[in-house]
Amino acid sequence: MDNELLNKEIQDRTIHFIGLGSFGSNALEIIYNKGVKAKYTYICYPKRKHLPADIDFIYFIPPGKIESDEMIERFKRPDMNVELLVPDEILALFNEDHRYILLSGVGGYTGTYMTDKLTKFLIENNKDFFVICRLPLSWEFQKKPYAEEIRLKF
Repeated sequence: MDNELLNKEIQDRTIHFIGLGSFGSNALEIIYNKGVKAKYTYICYPKRKHLPADIDFIYFIPPGKIESDEMIERFKRPDMNVELLVPDEILALFNEDHRYILLSGVGGYTGTYMTDKLTKFLIENNKDFFVICRLPLSWEFQKKPYAEEIRLKF
């Protein structure tokens, strides 16, 4: 394919940033505030009321026993042994021919497991995507129940 034609095809595609969990939502907010022209969606709990209305929000609480709002906020969920089933509302985000950029912090439940499931889904569906993840800092491993599992993979 001709480079000029390829560059035009790349420029004509919409970039869609998708923030997964707390860190992914924070990263998405930073990129949005820099003025990058793109579509934006964040998936987490709770809704961030200070974000502009043109950033789409999908409400997602990880499965399992909910003991308190504080536990949900911090993803300190040792009972998370239920396999994550990605809701159809989230899978529908990928119906377009966009270039998707997943933003997540691994170590919490949503960022870790949603990134894994969506990456597999995007590969199976031949979608154009990138994944940008932040591994927990050394002092965060004690606070993030899934962090050690992820660190051992790298």
